Amino acid sequence: MKKLNKLLIAVFVVLLFTVIITPHDAFNGTILGLKLWAFTVMPGLFPAALLSSIVLRIFPIKKSFIYSYIILAGVLCGFPVGGILIAAYCRDNKPDPLLMRIMPLCNISSPSFMLNYVFTMSCFNEINISILLLCTYLPVFICLGILIIYEKILENAASTDKKKNIKKDQKNTDMENIKNHTSINWSSIIDEEMGRTVKNMLKLGGYIVIFSCISNYIYSIYFIPELYRNLTCGIAEITNGIFYINNMHIPVTNKAILILAINAFGGISTLMQTIGIGREYVHIKKYLSGKILYVIVTILTAKILLG
Repeated sequence: MKKLNKLLIAVFVVLLFTVIITPHDAFNGTILGLKLWAFTVMPGLFPAALLSSIVLRIFPIKKSFIYSYIILAGVLCGFPVGGILIAAYCRDNKPDPLLMRIMPLCNISSPSFMLNYVFTMSCFNEINISILLLCTYLPVFICLGILIIYEKILENAASTDKKKNIKKDQKNTDMENIKNHTSINWSSIIDEEMGRTVKNMLKLGGYIVIFSCISNYIYSIYFIPELYRNLTCGIAEITNGIFYINNMHIPVTNKAILILAINAFGGISTLMQTIGIGREYVHIKKYLSGKILYVIVTILTAKILLG
């Protein structure tokens, strides 16, 4: 932990001096980040995040349906709605190990982002959109199956007494949730979720601006080979990384696979956004391992379907 803190301090000191030395790059990165947040992320994400959080608060959804609701909302609305919903559920109920395990697969790009940003890239003009959507979302459900089976194996390793207690506690929790929802104070719930959503959107904007600047600086390091430079930008923040890879002169299939892999990882920016929203419910090692699994399955799926 101390080594990580020292590393982060060193990174921020370097960034500070870089901003002082090259303010023009910082200005351009900030403008790009603000445009991305204001015109792409905020309009689509704010209503989805607000309404999905209100639904989770108001309706007494049983635990057996919670997973389906969060997965569906996370996939359709895009990151970080899945992280927001998991944090909200764990905040109002007991933290759920399975939800924390599948969080990386609920924090993914929405179909709207894929269609309106990713698939408008020149490399995708030669590839069927339905195949690309399959390459994006089929790996999600493959990985969900793998992680759910893995979590069930861990649960089966526990004692039967603990399982019985967990089931009893869960039944009591479900009954309490249903009782608590019999009288709903709509105005207070909407007001609370509105405040949380606005706060989350402002956090997202800050992280997007920071990582947009970082990507801008990485791209300006010309002595690094173009492929590694662009991949590093994509690992930091996906929108800039996808844009830079699209402009590379490599075969279309390779370009598409790289873009799909970057999109699957989601970028460190998305990880930081998720941590900022639900810090106590994000297990970084589990999150990264889930993302890496998703990237590997995406690459394999894309290679098979794209040839």
